[in-house]
Amino acid sequence: MIRRCAASFLIFACVSQARIPIAAAQTPTTQPKAQISLALVTEEGKQLIRAIVVANGKPVENATVSFGVRRTFGTLVLGEDKTLDDGSAAVSFPKDLPGGPKGQLQVVAEIKSPATFASIRTEATFDGARRLDVNADSLPRALWAPRAPYALIIPIVLLLAGVWATYAFVFVQVLAIRKGAKS
Repeated sequence: MIRRCAASFLIFACVSQARIPIAAAQTPTTQPKAQISLALVTEEGKQLIRAIVVANGKPVENATVSFGVRRTFGTLVLGEDKTLDDGSAAVSFPKDLPGGPKGQLQVVAEIKSPATFASIRTEATFDGARRLDVNADSLPRALWAPRAPYALIIPIVLLLAGVWATYAFVFVQVLAIRKGAKS
């Protein structure tokens, strides 16, 4: 045991005495600053979400941009696109997604590659999504709604009624047996 401790100490002492050039690892690298701008555009009759990626004032070509919409439990990915020579990438605007009572979607764009720009992201809010009527009077009878469908309620009620009828029958039989035993 003592030999192991002594050996470990000697290895640690030798490594700490070694002269390792640390200055090269500590030199700051200048990474280009990238920015993403989002806009809602119409091209050839289609509504698109367009992102323009610019680094140091110049457009970035062949960068992979991921588009998504912020939802309650995370981000719903709409798609990915590579930037063109002008730094633009685009995906279709999802008009069928519900955007709340005002019809607004919070769009997120994030650079996936190249590694120098990875995880740079921006967010913007756009109008034009499907509006949700908050004051809807009647909710559908569905499994996910507060009111269950009749096709589900009726069998459950019948099964529970059958179980309780069996309990009642057994209880009446037990009472009849007790009456018969007393006489």
